[in-house]
Amino acid sequence: MTMSSKQKNSLKKQLVAIFGCRCWWCRSEQSLEDLTLDHLIPKSKGGSNSSENLRLACRSCNQARGNSLYPPNHFSRQVKNSTKNRSSKHCHPLHKVNKDPKFVDPKTTLGQ
Repeated sequence: MTMSSKQKNSLKKQLVAIFGCRCWWCRSEQSLEDLTLDHLIPKSKGGSNSSENLRLACRSCNQARGNSLYPPNHFSRQVKNSTKNRSSKHCHPLHKVNKDPKFVDPKTTLGQ
């Protein structure tokens, strides 16, 4: 089901209240207008439009991710580099990995 712009704006505001006005993946600060709704589990893979399955993402990260279950390609490089310096601003604080270091399991990040 397609969301109206009123529904999208309402969801964006809910997510900003929870996570702040930052991209979920690269953590860059963005204006509300520049953030997009990104499905942790893409709709094409059975994901829903519920707030539990949505995060705010910059256009670059959202487009790079496409309909993948994985983070954007550049995200794995940021995580790899941030392990050398834990104070790196690119280290996603909620990043939890499966055996594959590129895979973010949406079930482990929901509700946190």
